[in-house]
Amino acid sequence: MKTNTKTSSKLSKGLFLILFLGFFFCMNFSAQAQKSNTKNNDKQIGKDKEGRMIFEGPKGGKYYLTASGAKSYIDNDASPKKDTKADVKNTDKQIGKDKEGRMIFQGPKGGKYYINASGTKNYVK
Repeated sequence: MKTNTKTSSKLSKGLFLILFLGFFFCMNFSAQAQKSNTKNNDKQIGKDKEGRMIFEGPKGGKYYLTASGAKSYIDNDASPKKDTKADVKNTDKQIGKDKEGRMIFQGPKGGKYYINASGTKNYVK
């Protein structure tokens, strides 16, 4: 039995085109669903370390959409940002060293402190 190569070639090109368009449509639809959360019109505020798009809800809650489309909320860090030596050098005045040789700083309200090994302020009297 002899097959027609022109017909076979057209059929394979057509099948490839259908598969390509189907894949493109699925990828585009997924990206559109993540870019704008059309259910709530929540604002996209960036991406997390894993590359997931982060949204902010009307009350300020931050979340990303899971593969199934459900919201997965991100815990807000309740603790304030710890000051580091880099932060202190730009804002507070160095006033000397203590007995142990640690650099003592004075803050804008007059409080005196040093930065411990973990990067937090320890106030001195």
